[in-house]
Amino acid sequence: MYKVSAGVLEYILGALYQVIAAIGRFLGSLILDIIGGSICSKIEGYFTNETKLEKHVKMLSGEKWFDELMKDYRYSYIVWHNKRVGGYLMELSNIHLLKKHEEEQDKFKEMVKQEHRKFTDL
Repeated sequence: MYKVSAGVLEYILGALYQVIAAIGRFLGSLILDIIGGSICSKIEGYFTNETKLEKHVKMLSGEKWFDELMKDYRYSYIVWHNKRVGGYLMELSNIHLLKKHEEEQDKFKEMVKQEHRKFTDL
């Protein structure tokens, strides 16, 4: 067996403590940054003038099918001013469905067109 003197053992344990403390400080600041960032974004969300509908439309913009729909002023008007379409878009779960499933996109486009037909038949 190897014999380690008390001074060497104390040095090794001290160095190990310093390494663990540095890792702890790093992880603590990383976690604090993550939590702080999410809290700040939530707080900013309450104080911006952007509505939930505007945020969710912004999330969908960039999607080819949605941009094509919004290019047509008739359908764009329905997206912004129709209660049924606006209510649908205000649900975050619906936004996730629209981003992932082509079938949901087709249903949404049909709903917008149907609401436009109702609007023009008045």
